[in-house]
This record gives sequence, C-alpha cells and structure tokens, in this order.
Amino acid sequence: GADVFLDAVNRKYLCSLYHADSTNTELSELTGQRVETVSRRLKKLRELGLVDFRREGVTVINFLTPFARLTLEREQVDVGVEKVAVNVQKKLNIASREVAGHMKSFVGFGRKAL
Repeated sequence: GADVFLDAVNRKYLCSLYHADSTNTELSELTGQRVETVSRRLKKLRELGLVDFRREGVTVINFLTPFARLTLEREQVDVGVEKVAVNVQKKLNIASREVAGHMKSFVGFGRKAL
C-alpha cells in the first residue's frame, strides 16, 4: 500500500517518473544505483501496478501508471520542486463555471447529403 510510496528509494523512482518517462540507465544515474538494481526495483514496482514500460525501437522507456500518478497526487507526496496540488479538480470545476455556456456543448460535424 502506501508504505511503497514512503520508501525513500521508491520515492526517488516514482518522483523521477512523475516528471519524465525514463530509461533504466537514466534512473540509474538519478538514483546512484546500478542498472541491474534499477531493473529489479522496476520489476517490483510493475508488479504493484505503479510503473509500466513501452519500447521505442530497442530502448525501454519506463513510466508511471495513472494509478501511481493519482496516488502521488492524492497523498500529496513531495515530487520534487513543490507538492502537487490535490485540489486540481476543484480548480477545474471553478474554471468550468467561468467558461461561456456555448463553449461547453459539443457541436458535431455531421455529414450532409450531396
């Protein structure tokens, strides 16, 4: 659970990936750990549903899952420069009220008969 986020090493990984998707080598440089150690740690974080990866050619790019990103934000985990605002939804709701009504409705572009 939440203790995964409190672990100092995990937090380095998660906060780094919060800011930018990264390769194992990049994470190794950021954490000061060997690439092999990074790979093992990422495997555990993948099993927990916090991290996933995609391939770009031969490069493996690691990224946070939406669940991990949301959990970091909800728990107000310090992700570096400043704490992530948990009240983003409130701000969006306020901004939504300020948008003109005609801007909120979807206007489709239907096909007209020739």
